[in-house]
Amino acid sequence: MGDRTSFDLAVPKRIRERTGPSPIGSWEMLLYIMPLLPLRNDDSLAWSARLAGYIASRIASPRWQLQADSWRVASELRSEIPNSRTELAGLVARARRATPGLKALPVYLQGLHQRRYESFEEAERLARRSGNVWLQISALTWMTALDPKVRPAKRLRQLLEITGWRRLVLVPSETAADAALGMTSMGERSEAVLELALTADRPNVTTELVAKYIDDPMTPAKTRLSAVNALGRVEREIEVLSLAADGLTNKQIGEKLFLSPHTIARHVANARAKLGASNRAEAAVLLHRTAS
Repeated sequence: MGDRTSFDLAVPKRIRERTGPSPIGSWEMLLYIMPLLPLRNDDSLAWSARLAGYIASRIASPRWQLQADSWRVASELRSEIPNSRTELAGLVARARRATPGLKALPVYLQGLHQRRYESFEEAERLARRSGNVWLQISALTWMTALDPKVRPAKRLRQLLEITGWRRLVLVPSETAADAALGMTSMGERSEAVLELALTADRPNVTTELVAKYIDDPMTPAKTRLSAVNALGRVEREIEVLSLAADGLTNKQIGEKLFLSPHTIARHVANARAKLGASNRAEAAVLLHRTAS
């Protein structure tokens, strides 16, 4: 769950077919895949939430309507739509007397909007009561990023190890990076924490984190080896991108670092992917902003 890859969705295609599932079956399929849709860089979350809302209103199910509206508001907050604040206030009011499973996401969205520790803490408790693992991880990530504490950091590390989640749902990459640093400051040493930092797309944070892993004698040998390998990759990517920012070509960078142009091109491509840049010039600018 860490690679930033594009994946095709079979569910929307299946729903559009003339012999597709019933409205109830479509709603169940949509809600099942909904937590994965924020990982995509398209409007699939908004489309799915709207369709789920239409189905819920047609069958007159308040519970289903609340779930669909929760994801619709999540999509609007993610896209920074202007009226999403009003929608969120109404959603939280409607969910006030709902069951823990229905209330958890609206409370989390409130914390997401306000950057409020107590809201994430309540969302994590509700998610734990209802068995919502991905929401537990996302809430604990925000808690650890905002105010690192021993118990939340330990629970987050354990959940990351058990589930394998690395690219988190409704959690910005900079928040995931801060959470990785927070867990490390609380004494947590794990490959899962290191991998979370690597997928957070902030090379300077990754460098700081793995340096702590290498210097700490309590770090397990396997984790320290992974940190050494990660540090080498990250520092080399930063070095290559810095030279590219100075106007050097791949061939010139290769001659300077004693690497082949193909290897240089791969390092530049990796750095671009991590920074979300469309070209090497934009990647250099983003790296400078991240470092500062």
